[in-house]
Amino acid sequence: MPKPTPLQVFFAGEPATAELFGGRRVGVFIRELPARYHPLVFRCADRIGDLLELCLYVRAGDPANGEKPLERKSWPKLEQIRAQARFPDVSVPEGYWPVPAGWADNLTPASARKLFGKAGDEINFTPAAETGKQLVAAKEWKMPLLLESEEVLAPFVERLSSSLISSLTALSTPAKSTASDSSTSPSAG
Repeated sequence: MPKPTPLQVFFAGEPATAELFGGRRVGVFIRELPARYHPLVFRCADRIGDLLELCLYVRAGDPANGEKPLERKSWPKLEQIRAQARFPDVSVPEGYWPVPAGWADNLTPASARKLFGKAGDEINFTPAAETGKQLVAAKEWKMPLLLESEEVLAPFVERLSSSLISSLTALSTPAKSTASDSSTSPSAG
């Protein structure tokens, strides 16, 4: 088994090649998303373009054209690129750029299917499904506790809200004026 590169250690996944309409090929990185992003995987699981724009990053700089990868000192440029990304809040592997919204529409159908299979079935769907099962189990565990705490707290909350409503009602009711008050006022004469 080959030794993993630092990129694969910090951002699990694998490099691949995407083919765009017009025959251009682009180096991409298919990221295995960490558990915090698995809800996004669920949301995008049946939408090819969205899942690809979530999991794919393009190489920052094209070595074939003599361009070097984006270095940390150039991060203001990265922030501009990130602002156009389909998922700007998802962290970006160093040396890669997030793809802009709509980028997947430039892929040939064959390339989109191949990358979707890799990004989805092979890399992200199984871990996301396992996380989903754990979340369901956690909610099933939490629900009886929440219902019980609601049952215990309901009388207290009701007493507190009744007391607050009574206090607010008393404060908002204007004081009754007496007849002697109206005879001594300057406008009474």
